[in-house]
Amino acid sequence: MPPAMALRLDLRCQSDADLEASLLKELEVRQAVEKLEKEGDLGARRQLLATSVRVTQAMSPRLDALIRACCTTLGVETPVETYVYPDSSFNAGCVRPEQGRVFVMLSSALLEAFDDEELRFVIGHELGHHLFAHHRLPVRLLAGEGGVPGPTAMTLFAWSRFAEVSADRAGFVCAGGLEPVARALFKLASGLKGGLVQMRADDLLAQVGDMREELSRQASVEEKPRGDWFATHPFSPLRLHAAKYFAQSALFDGTGATKAELEAQVADLMSLMAPSYLKEPGEVPELMRRLLLAGGVCVAAASGEVDAKEKAALEKFFGPGTCDRLNVKALQGDLERRAGDVKAKVTPLKRQQVVRDLCVIALADGHAQDAERALLLRIAEWAGVEAALVQRTLAAAPTLD
Repeated sequence: MPPAMALRLDLRCQSDADLEASLLKELEVRQAVEKLEKEGDLGARRQLLATSVRVTQAMSPRLDALIRACCTTLGVETPVETYVYPDSSFNAGCVRPEQGRVFVMLSSALLEAFDDEELRFVIGHELGHHLFAHHRLPVRLLAGEGGVPGPTAMTLFAWSRFAEVSADRAGFVCAGGLEPVARALFKLASGLKGGLVQMRADDLLAQVGDMREELSRQASVEEKPRGDWFATHPFSPLRLHAAKYFAQSALFDGTGATKAELEAQVADLMSLMAPSYLKEPGEVPELMRRLLLAGGVCVAAASGEVDAKEKAALEKFFGPGTCDRLNVKALQGDLERRAGDVKAKVTPLKRQQVVRDLCVIALADGHAQDAERALLLRIAEWAGVEAALVQRTLAAAPTLD
C-alpha cells in the first residue's frame, strides 16, 4: 500500500467511517447519494469564478507553496484551485470536486490574519474532507423534499462532528504540531488576530478542564442553560482536546496510545454531544425519554395527523409498534407536565439535549413548519431551555466547512 494511502486510512477517525457506513444502509441516504452522483457537475466552479478570486501561483507564491506542501503531506494528487472571497470573519471550505479539480475556499480575513503554520492547518483540514470523501454524503440531506427520518438525521449530526475530527487530523499533520493547531482554533473561535492576545495550546486546553468543571457543577446546580453546547460541529476546546489525544498517540509520532485507544478517547469526548439518555437506566433518562416521545409525537402532529413516515421515524427511537399504542390527544394534554418534570429534575445541559433532539425530529421531513416551530418554543419554555437553542438548531444543517 502506498505511504500516502496508508496515511489517509490511518488518519480517518473510526467513528467517522463507522457512522458513514451506518448512514449508507438507510434507503433515504442511499437515494440522496445516488441523486447527487447523477446530477454530476453542479456548477460550483462557475459560481466560484463569478463571486470569488482564484488565487494563482503568480498572485501569491506563498499561498501556492502552502497548498503544494499540504498536498504532498497528504498525498493529494487531484489539482487544487484556491479561491478567496470577501468576508470579515474567519471561514474556509472545500466543496464537492468537479471536472477533476478540488476547490479550497478561504475568506479574505482568514488569509490575512493566519500565519503559515495556521494556514497549513486550515488548508490541510479542508483537503482532509476531500481525502475522506466527506462530500459523498450530501449536506442537503436535512433540507428540501425527501428529508431523512429524525433518528437518521441525528446520526448525520454525529457523523458530521466525527468528520471534523478526521479533517482536523489531516490539518494537524500539515501544521506539524499542536501549537499551531491551538492558535488556529483560537482564532477561529474568537475572531482575534493575535497581537494583544497571544494564544497557546496549554491555555485552550485549560479551558477544556474548566468546561468539565462546569459540566460537573451543572449536574447539581440550577442555572440558565446555554445554547452553544450543541453546535453541529464540535466546539473549539473539544476539537483541541481531540487533537491533543492525536498528538499523544502512536498514529502521530509512533509512540503513546494505540489507534484503538485514541478512537476510544475521542468517542468518549464526543459523547458530551450525543443523546446517550435513549438507553441509559435511571429516573433522569426516563424523564427525558418520556418528553422525547410525547414531544416527538406532538411536534409531528402539530400540522395535522402523524403520517406513516413520521410514525416510522418515531419507531426508530422507541421500537416497532410504539405509535400504534399511542394516544396523540392524551400525549398533547400531558406534554406540559412532562416538560415540567424535566425542568424540575434534569440538569440544564441535559434539558438542552432533549429539546435539541426534538428539533431534529421536527426536521425529519426536511423542514420545520410554523406550527412545529411554535410548539418547540413552548416545549423549550416549559422545560426551562432558552428559545435561542431551538432557533439555532432549526436554522442549522450539518455542514462540512
